[in-house]
Amino acid sequence: MKKNTIILFLFLFVLKTRAQEFRQYANGLIYSETTVGQLKHIVDSLNLKFKVCNDHPDYTAVDQGKAHYLDLFGPDAVRAKDAIEAGINLEDFVQQFPRAEIKRDYLAVRTQSMDEGKVLTEFRLMKLDNHYEYTVTVTDSGGKYLKPVVGQWVFAYREGDDNSLAHLEALYVTADFTAQAIPLEYARMIQYVDCMVDTNYRVLRDNAAEHYIWGPRVPEKNSPDGFLAFVNGSIRMPEEDYKDGGAETYSRYRERRDSLRWIKIDSLSARPLFKAKFRHALDLALKGAGIVDVDMFEDIVERYDSPANALELKRRRLVVGGCSQDESPRIHAQAIARLSAEAVNWDIFLRAHLDIMNDHFDRRSDASYAWVGRKTYIRELEALDFDVPVLLLGTIFHYAAEAGNHYRGSISRIGRALSETGTPEITENKMLQVIRDSRLDLYNRLLFYYLFLHYNDNLEDKGRQTANTRQLEAALATFPEDIRRNAITSFDQ
Repeated sequence: MKKNTIILFLFLFVLKTRAQEFRQYANGLIYSETTVGQLKHIVDSLNLKFKVCNDHPDYTAVDQGKAHYLDLFGPDAVRAKDAIEAGINLEDFVQQFPRAEIKRDYLAVRTQSMDEGKVLTEFRLMKLDNHYEYTVTVTDSGGKYLKPVVGQWVFAYREGDDNSLAHLEALYVTADFTAQAIPLEYARMIQYVDCMVDTNYRVLRDNAAEHYIWGPRVPEKNSPDGFLAFVNGSIRMPEEDYKDGGAETYSRYRERRDSLRWIKIDSLSARPLFKAKFRHALDLALKGAGIVDVDMFEDIVERYDSPANALELKRRRLVVGGCSQDESPRIHAQAIARLSAEAVNWDIFLRAHLDIMNDHFDRRSDASYAWVGRKTYIRELEALDFDVPVLLLGTIFHYAAEAGNHYRGSISRIGRALSETGTPEITENKMLQVIRDSRLDLYNRLLFYYLFLHYNDNLEDKGRQTANTRQLEAALATFPEDIRRNAITSFDQ
């Protein structure tokens, strides 16, 4: 019992200490009132630009058909692969391989991609149940799987070895693949995303490299690290370790120590020697010199040179989280968003902020218990006078010939963000409209179904959850019977 109590205390402590990820300004946002005002002017201009955009955009849904999914491990997988290659029909396959797991009547979505020079065709199988999806990916240099394949097999096979069993994944196509036009009102939502989030820009430079250095490194005198060694050696911070048990929290302790450090650096910065060394170090950094304590150096660049150069240095490095608790990728992205906002660099700002909202970052491991501490910051977007429901919902649609660098949202994160919106009625109505609109392709309707589940599960208002569940149940009746079989209306089912 004592052990469980300690674990619970540590978990609650983590949540409390991470309740506010980033500094909040007097307006309650993570961007200052002045910055928000400047960004609002840009949003106003973009909204006007959108009104005169092509008002009949042409978007087509991705290829969709229907299929059964089969999964088989072990020695039978070898024989099953041979049987499929010999042209066995579905009924005989089921009889000969009773151990095969069969999932029937799934929507199948077909897309193509390139990987290391190879053409890959991917089939994703989905329906309205809690499995979410299965995926079968095959090499398809000749375009075989882009031809009509109804009544045919598509399979991926992995040989067994000393550590794993042979594995066969296959789908049997029951309805051929077609692509239909996306109705105009939804096409306009996709277009709104591309108007607001310019597809010509990326947050990081194309040659951005991961910043990771094993162990200490002796700084060279004439290097950015040499400059930092000069600063640290000149300011002589008093030796003081954090002692738990007092009235001062660890975060307050860090703030006090950081404040004292900057007071000392401010005093040092007036000296000619500091200015000369700093200018030399900055020139080297902008030319690509490596830096160990890069966060500190970028802070100094922002404070004593310009936010533009600090932003440039940040955009040159990829930050990868080491574990679930490592929030350095989000801190890095928020710094980029803030610097971009202060520099009124709209194209970088919005992508960086959306990356924070969608948690679009790399981590070497990521356990679900850490997700709750990562906020979505939808209020910041609503403060900028966006059509926020259209912007965020527009990132969920998938379409063929997708524009390069088109911004695509995470269903789980966007669902959570929308649960915090100031316009819940508008948001719910738009999602439910998409789900029940039979003019729209099934794949996008399924994506919005899962979006609505994430949205509803994140609501704190239990009465609203119940009412939404009833509306979702009514919307499910508009789906084909085979796709809605075993449908869920909550992830708890």
